[in-house]
Amino acid sequence: MKEIKTTIYECEYCRKYYKRKHFAVKHEDLCPLNPINNPRCYSCEYLKKVDVNLIAEIEVSGYDYGISYDERERTYSLFKCTKKDVFIKPIISHKKGKDFEPNLISQIEMIVAPLECDVFNDCFKMYDLPNFLKG
Repeated sequence: MKEIKTTIYECEYCRKYYKRKHFAVKHEDLCPLNPINNPRCYSCEYLKKVDVNLIAEIEVSGYDYGISYDERERTYSLFKCTKKDVFIKPIISHKKGKDFEPNLISQIEMIVAPLECDVFNDCFKMYDLPNFLKG
């Protein structure tokens, strides 16, 4: 029998274990329990999910014509701050590099979800949670 000693890496936010350091570092940056990834917007009463019609450039392949592009209107579900009247991009999407196509971004005003906000209104404060949880 062989005994192998190895280093185990643990996420300090969710306590997941990793054998390789680079996976642990990448996970901690994107961990949903990391406070940097949870801006106040997510518990604000002004954040709403809305459907938006945008004109998207779609690749069309033809048998004899090769590849061409066509514009079509598509519906996207996006987060919107109704108080500031801007669309909010989730931090995780921003960190992963998931972005809209440039022609879609030019049609709307979009910002990355801020950690602090001057118009924040907590949607949970309207509930008396300790008494609500008692039953």
